[in-house]
Amino acid sequence: MAVDVVFSEAKKGYNKEEVQRFIERLTADHQRAITEKDDAVKAVMNEKEGLEAKYTQRIEELESALAAAQAEGKEQSTKYEELCARMGEKLLFAENQSALIIAEAEAMKAKAAEEAAKKAELSVAAISAKARENAASALRAADILKQKSQQICAGLDHTKRVLEEALEAIERTASNA
Repeated sequence: MAVDVVFSEAKKGYNKEEVQRFIERLTADHQRAITEKDDAVKAVMNEKEGLEAKYTQRIEELESALAAAQAEGKEQSTKYEELCARMGEKLLFAENQSALIIAEAEAMKAKAAEEAAKKAELSVAAISAKARENAASALRAADILKQKSQQICAGLDHTKRVLEEALEAIERTASNA
């Protein structure tokens, strides 16, 4: 941010109101940068929570599907016991199918959970990297503001010394005359 500020001269230094307005503007810019950084961090955290909720819901759906498949398997086992005498071979086939369904559902659950965990990990890593980048940008901006503030203070101190020396010279000239 380039600062083109010229303070008008007043008795015994710069116009205090202009200096105060300038300091207030620098303070407002600094506060705005901090607020933007905080907003970015909040957005990243909200996105992370949304992703976690999405993957948690998907895992719950898969667990529900597995529970349904297991319930179906139990139902098939019950039917097998009831019809064992008449339909031994057919019920054995149904039981094997039930076991395959359960195994397939468990494999799908494990695969989905693994994929969800990988996606969540990648998302969290990306969000964390973006948050670190935003924080670094905010810190750089704060450092720039600090440097400019120090430069202004040094300039003000120098100007004060020059004005004091000029005033002393005027007073000496006035007393000699």
